[in-house]
Amino acid sequence: MPTPLRRRLRIARRGLWYSVAIGLVLMALLAGVTSQLLPLAERHPDHVAAWLSARAGRPVTFTTMETRWTRRGPLLRLDGMRIGSGSNAVVMGDAEMLISQYAGLLPGRSFTELRLHGLDLTVEQGRDGSWSVRGLPGQQQQNGDPFGPLEGLGELQIIGGKLSVVAPALGIDTRLPRVDLRLRVDGQRVRVGARAWARLGASPLLGAVDFYRTAGNGRAYATTRNTDLSVWAPLLHAAGVRVAAGTGRIDAWAELQRHRIAALVVDATLGNVQLRSMASSSSPQVPASARVELTSLRAQLRWRTVAGGWRLDAPLLRMEAASRPQTLDGLVVRGGQHFALLAEHLDAGAALAVAALSDRLAPPVRRWLLAAHPGVTLSNVVLTGSRSGALHANARVDTLSFASVGSMPGVSGMRGWLDGDERGGRFHFDPGSAPRLDWPGQLIGSPELHLAGEIDGWR
Repeated sequence: MPTPLRRRLRIARRGLWYSVAIGLVLMALLAGVTSQLLPLAERHPDHVAAWLSARAGRPVTFTTMETRWTRRGPLLRLDGMRIGSGSNAVVMGDAEMLISQYAGLLPGRSFTELRLHGLDLTVEQGRDGSWSVRGLPGQQQQNGDPFGPLEGLGELQIIGGKLSVVAPALGIDTRLPRVDLRLRVDGQRVRVGARAWARLGASPLLGAVDFYRTAGNGRAYATTRNTDLSVWAPLLHAAGVRVAAGTGRIDAWAELQRHRIAALVVDATLGNVQLRSMASSSSPQVPASARVELTSLRAQLRWRTVAGGWRLDAPLLRMEAASRPQTLDGLVVRGGQHFALLAEHLDAGAALAVAALSDRLAPPVRRWLLAAHPGVTLSNVVLTGSRSGALHANARVDTLSFASVGSMPGVSGMRGWLDGDERGGRFHFDPGSAPRLDWPGQLIGSPELHLAGEIDGWR
């Protein structure tokens, strides 16, 4: 490197260090002067109110003010804070305003942080599937827009709040004892970061949302580490089946469109998962002891809305129950006006056990599933149909077994091919199989059968 260029680089580096050092000294000097002027600000609250009004773009008033210096800058405690005037005034109550003189210099950060304690918030799903939030200050005065009063105030922090989640279509109505929020409104864009506890002392759920408040389009992310699923049981249920226990990690990414969840990606690694029925323990349909236990569950799922319904893809879905690994990679399920189930290989034993817990099946079917413990492994599964009545099903049955229940027989080791539609079905026996029939009271022992041909059934 030529000597003149090296000398210029050395001088530039030295100048940069000098500039940084001088900047730090000036910032420290400014902080010291500001800390000494805080008592003066307490004697002139009108000047502080005028400064806050200029930042908020509307009148800001309060009854009393206390000041305190923190490592991040001046902290103003404002009692009886109101934003706006007359009937349009928004009552914020007792609030704290932090003037973050250092962090505010960073891109995307605000100079001011408004802190509110103990708000009671509600997140609710409407009949059309859209989500809304209630309980933010001034929401009633803004015709239902919860974010209008927060423009120009910098970052809003809600500390020690409570959150109710109401979704009648999903059967959810629960209350979280604590939630901490950080929220910033920049015009139409709203960014939120949150921590929520289903039980104090347990591992929290971390989340972030970035969306446009008028259009309702954006993205969301949620994660939990080493969580105890039992504390989240009021939120983890579907079709009459609830998650009663389990531990592990869950990550979820959502795409929002018009205030609705249009797509969802879930990556989960769980252990010791226990599923139970939501029916009363006194119900004769399902015994109170009925449950499904999964030693491990590894899942990567993609759910999204499609025309007339929804679609679920499972690139990775593996579980272990009763020391028996089950792999359902590549499973595709569609629901709505048209439904479908596609799988190259499907071990339906665990699915049938879970179905026995669901209230979507008739009680006699549920009781038989619980008692017979059916096991079915299928290949090249194709099931398509529509709610109008059309149906087509085709699959290779690799194994079929179920235990005898009462006077009903049981079978094991059956193989063949299944084909059917909405009018009936056909099972073609694999002549190479040798199933065994168990029929107590009718047959002695469990004879081995050699079957050829097919069984046809219709309504």
